[in-house]
Amino acid sequence: MKFSNSRAATAFSILAVALLASTFSSSASAADVPEGVSRLIDGAETIIVGTTERSETLWKENSRGDRVIVTRTLVSMREALKGDPDSSLWLDVEGGTIDGMTLRVSSSPGLKAGDRAVLFLKRNPDGAYSVQEHGRGVLKLDDRDVVRGTTLALDDIRQAALARSARGVR
Repeated sequence: MKFSNSRAATAFSILAVALLASTFSSSASAADVPEGVSRLIDGAETIIVGTTERSETLWKENSRGDRVIVTRTLVSMREALKGDPDSSLWLDVEGGTIDGMTLRVSSSPGLKAGDRAVLFLKRNPDGAYSVQEHGRGVLKLDDRDVVRGTTLALDDIRQAALARSARGVR
């Protein structure tokens, strides 16, 4: 495109830069998290920041009809990022030890009392919750609110969840 007027060329350049800046700034908060975290945000019914309190192990029938060992953990919610959960909830994770038998599931997160984490959850028919995508749906936090072993901050996850919610992403 050729401009005969330098003012028109300058105005066009300013408009193009402003349009690009607004496009990138509106999606910046959602782009600050890895694609896998965005997928977890979209797929979870409920997302909380919580602290594990205590656990018990029980036998439970899974969705395929198999009888498996499950560790049921009480989680105190500190903050809801998606959904409207109660202030405490039960989280079921396959694996544990009961009646002298141990089941270890490699993709299941090892949660112990006092762990703080961002939990991406779905509700089970019995009222307890399960972790979205097994262990991928548990992001343990350190004392600085950063996901352990990464540079991903809780604030980034919070902003991405808000941005996706505002855009109507379920």
